[in-house]
Amino acid sequence: MLAHNMAHNESAPAVREHPGAGHRRMSPVPDPTVRDMLVAKIDELVAMTVRDLDEIRAVTDQFEPDRAQSCRVVLTMAKVMLDEVHLRAAARPIDEAT
Repeated sequence: MLAHNMAHNESAPAVREHPGAGHRRMSPVPDPTVRDMLVAKIDELVAMTVRDLDEIRAVTDQFEPDRAQSCRVVLTMAKVMLDEVHLRAAARPIDEAT
C-alpha cells in the first residue's frame, strides 16, 4: 500500500530500472529513500506478526501435548518464513552491495 501511494505521488522519487537482490526478472527498483521506507514498513509488519505468533503459541500451548507440539512446529516455520522476508527485504540491490 505504501509503494502504491508513493507511485501516484508526484513528489515520489524516481524508480531505477534494474533487478533487486535475489530477483532474476528485471523489475523497477525504488530509489534508496523509498526503499528505506519500504524496508522500515516490512520491519514494522514483521515485528507485529511475530508478536501475534507469540500470542497464538501461548494459546496453543494450552492444548494437549501432541497438539501443542504440532502447533509449535508450524509456528516456528512461520517465524522462519518471516525472518526470510525480513532478510530479503533488507538486502541491498546487487549494484549497491558491491
